[in-house]
Amino acid sequence: AEECVRLDPYFAVGHQIRAQVLILMGRNDQAVQAANRSLAIQPDSPGPVGIRASAHFAAGRHREAVADWKALLGKD
Repeated sequence: AEECVRLDPYFAVGHQIRAQVLILMGRNDQAVQAANRSLAIQPDSPGPVGIRASAHFAAGRHREAVADWKALLGKD
């Protein structure tokens, strides 16, 4: 995933994959940053919001996770 975003920093899916790997590694703050980068590239994509919610949840930031999940469901 690192190589993917290094070769093309504007490949949103690469940032999403990187975020998912970072969650698995327990590097949740970096995962949030990667998800945010993907969202900046493709603001209408729901994928990075869900991934960011998962990173927040894994980090114990449940309010932020719930806010993201509600946004995905259109229940702001």
